[in-house]
Amino acid sequence: MVKNWTGDIGKKRGFRFQAEDKGEIVGIMNGHIMAGVMYIAGLIVSHDKRGSGIGKALMKYAEKFALRHGIRLIYLETGIDWPAVKFYELLGFKPVTKLKKFFSKKDFYLMTKTLN
Repeated sequence: MVKNWTGDIGKKRGFRFQAEDKGEIVGIMNGHIMAGVMYIAGLIVSHDKRGSGIGKALMKYAEKFALRHGIRLIYLETGIDWPAVKFYELLGFKPVTKLKKFFSKKDFYLMTKTLN
């Protein structure tokens, strides 16, 4: 089950979604919406639950949430050599630029997805 919280943060509208299994939080996603664009700041799934569809469920929930609010573009950053790149690509995200030494002196991709 996915639950959500949203609230205003200045000109940004923050959100937090969480996935639960038998009352236990097994996944969390957070970010914000600004100027009609959704930014996903973080997606975390419990290690023992990875590969079970929780991350995908959170991403699909975020897309539905975005569409309900008139948002057609989602973006995020992820490490170039992280397994998450393939995960996001399978969900329709595309790398649009390489961010050199973006975080902890590591290279990242800026990835986007346009919603229809």
